[in-house]
Amino acid sequence: MQSNKAYTYVVLIYIISFFLYFFWQDFGGYNDFQWLGLQYLIFFNIGITISKCLGSFLVIRGAKKTLEISVFLAILVVVIGYIIVMLVSHYILWEYKLSYYYEVFRVYSFIRFSSFQDLIFPFSVMLVIEVAFEYFRQYKEQQNLRFEKTQAELSFLKGQISPHFLFNTINTIFWLIIKKPKEAQSLLLNLSDMLRYQLYDCENDVVPLKKEVDYLNDLMSIEKHRKNNDITINTLFEVENEQFELPPLLFLPLVENAFKHVSRDPRSENYITINLHQENNKISFLVENTTDNSVIKTKEDKKYSGIGLQNIEKRMALILKENYIFETSLTDNIFYAKIEF
Repeated sequence: MQSNKAYTYVVLIYIISFFLYFFWQDFGGYNDFQWLGLQYLIFFNIGITISKCLGSFLVIRGAKKTLEISVFLAILVVVIGYIIVMLVSHYILWEYKLSYYYEVFRVYSFIRFSSFQDLIFPFSVMLVIEVAFEYFRQYKEQQNLRFEKTQAELSFLKGQISPHFLFNTINTIFWLIIKKPKEAQSLLLNLSDMLRYQLYDCENDVVPLKKEVDYLNDLMSIEKHRKNNDITINTLFEVENEQFELPPLLFLPLVENAFKHVSRDPRSENYITINLHQENNKISFLVENTTDNSVIKTKEDKKYSGIGLQNIEKRMALILKENYIFETSLTDNIFYAKIEF
């Protein structure tokens, strides 16, 4: 918004400055035109300024829009527009100034080299203004993208494993050490693999799909111990190429979200379904879970759930641009989340 205001102010200053420039040129020879009156010179130079400056503005803006279609078309717009603006300004010049000195209208050609020269200055200044503001606009967009990327990366780091999840996992392992030592050892190995994956493999922009699947399996092993038999967990991983590369921990927020908000009503079925399908160069990830008001939502849950879902949208927009699908919906107390790319 601020850049648009600055652009408007600069264009207005450009038009006013050239009006003063054109007027001062004629005012210098005012003795030749004093019989026409000062008011006449003001209106005449307003017409010249509008034709040259506003004409240059419209031509360059039009060329900028057509540049997205074709460079040749943009050049054509500039050439034809330049000629039209030159003819219009020259017609005003002839009709209200030069015709007083040339008796025969037809002998004074509309297309003269001096007419092309007179338009070069205002046209070039307008072109410099447009190029300069376009450069700053693109520079600002790049800065905003970098800022968004940094924010997304920070959210990504925050959303990897919440302290709430880590605390509960350690607590679960602690009690299993007393009751079921072997299960506690297995669970501790799962947690160790998860942390190792996050600390080392996730430093890369992409990871093999196999490592991401192993990570999700470790996560679900831990969650199954935490939820006991209250929830039915269904998983289906169909992977054609285990070395298929994708951004690390992209699916984690959806899985964590499902475990945090799954229903816990003993009178009805409570389940989580996780499907992953990879074939050719496409991958689809679907998470489905029952949910209702029986879920106890802590502040920590809400915090990391919100970060996670926003993080997916930001990361996919930054990495995949528009070549992805991310959908969430809630129907009949069943929450659906889907990622495709």
